[in-house]
Amino acid sequence: MANDQNVSRRDFLQRLSVFGIAGAGAGSLLTACGGGGDDSSSSADSSSDGGAQTVTLHAQGNQMKYKETEFTVPADTEIELVFENTASSPSMQHNLLILNEAPGQDIFKEVG
Repeated sequence: MANDQNVSRRDFLQRLSVFGIAGAGAGSLLTACGGGGDDSSSSADSSSDGGAQTVTLHAQGNQMKYKETEFTVPADTEIELVFENTASSPSMQHNLLILNEAPGQDIFKEVG
């Protein structure tokens, strides 16, 4: 069965860097690939040249999760979302879900 939504990580990151992301809520939640575990969080880093704040997400090696499990930015703040994936396995592409509020379990059934 073919997957029409199969986009390479490089294509996704290029599109993401062109359009940027506006932080919609003060309590944005990041959940990735099985999440769980460490309750690490991150605030937006300093502004980049374009005036947007930079948020950097770090994949944890060849595991299906990120080091950061959530990040917050003030409402109506433009951010640049940077992915640093140091995995050695080419099959370790990560998915990302950004929400304005904490999800119920039903959301994972829809996107999983």
